[in-house]
Amino acid sequence: MTPIRTLPQAASHPICSFPATFSGSQETYLKQNKSFARYVTYAIQALEEYNLVLPDADRMTLIVESALAVQRLFFAVSLSHPEPDELHQVFEAFVVSCILPPEKRSNP
Repeated sequence: MTPIRTLPQAASHPICSFPATFSGSQETYLKQNKSFARYVTYAIQALEEYNLVLPDADRMTLIVESALAVQRLFFAVSLSHPEPDELHQVFEAFVVSCILPPEKRSNP
């Protein structure tokens, strides 16, 4: 199991600088809300890892908010306490699937 301090959502994980698409009020919001900013940073890193084009700032924010809602709902329904790795996996899978074209997604 991965120690929580090494996961991208951990408070100790550094926040990267945001792409130029994050400007003005969006950048200010992310600087003020460090917890949410860590998830945006993680989403950006995940998309870059898969060599996917980053969406605009509004869409990225919406994707991250939705990914966090999916985590909450998924684990509430499963009635289990998720391990940090499971949270990480669900978040990343959701973010990547929002950007991948339908024909490239793996459907079971």
